[in-house]
Amino acid sequence: MKVARRKTKKTQTTNFEIFRIRQKDMPIETVELEVNVVAFAWEPHGHRFAIIQGGGEGTKNNVRIYDVKGKEVKLRRSFDNRAANALFWSPLGGHLVLAGLGPFNGQLEWLDVDSGESLTPTVQEHFQCGEVEWDPSGRFVITSATQPIGGANWKYTMDNGYNLWSMQGQLLAQVKVDDCYQVMWRPRPSNLLSKEQLAALKASLKEKYWHTFEKEDDIIRQSQLSGAAKERQELKAVWKAFRLAKDKEFEEEREMRRELRNGQASDDEEDFITVEQQVEEEVGREEELWQKDQQ
Repeated sequence: MKVARRKTKKTQTTNFEIFRIRQKDMPIETVELEVNVVAFAWEPHGHRFAIIQGGGEGTKNNVRIYDVKGKEVKLRRSFDNRAANALFWSPLGGHLVLAGLGPFNGQLEWLDVDSGESLTPTVQEHFQCGEVEWDPSGRFVITSATQPIGGANWKYTMDNGYNLWSMQGQLLAQVKVDDCYQVMWRPRPSNLLSKEQLAALKASLKEKYWHTFEKEDDIIRQSQLSGAAKERQELKAVWKAFRLAKDKEFEEEREMRRELRNGQASDDEEDFITVEQQVEEEVGREEELWQKDQQ
């Protein structure tokens, strides 16, 4: 439970009261912050919650991640000076999108809460974005700029549409929709796999499916390249194909080269003989006497 109180006319405090409903007598832990809390959100599958604290709308704020374990509530992560006023946890937990809606004009940042690192080197942006929603699998994020239903809202239509992002904050698609009122993910039923089946699937994911996923990602990246970048990628692909063909030709002619050199394997880099020579130099007696006279 979140409660905001005023100590004075200029000072406001925020109390979070955490009820442990599965324990006897329902004990309560209280966290008091002498700051203005802009946003608050629990991690869907976990024991952490995130808040945005700061001056309010239009100013950069600070993000705090708290961990609730046992009888303690501890501050675990801090991200300062973020252009954000809204929080969106991944349905699977672990990842968090910081969104600057309204006066921030749709600035977006993806965070890996476990490692404490930002997944986007630079803050992404979806101008006039007003909605952010994770897909049920936690693999994608959709942001949308919409207009209210009813009335002559022509001024909102220029930037209407939605952007599709990966869970790491990579832009995958950008779609413009003139009369866009709402964008939502299709609901999905609960998982039918058991915990054991899920664990086995995760263990074999990299070995069985990773190569397929990488191919699909390459196709998406290729479709987003500019003309010059796409030309460079095509030249690289031609060069790689040429090298592979020449390496194959070199391997096929190995025995031919051996026969031309009377059975010697010219390709063996270790097939050599090291020869050492010692040179002795004798200085005569007359030369030594002459050197003394010169001194």
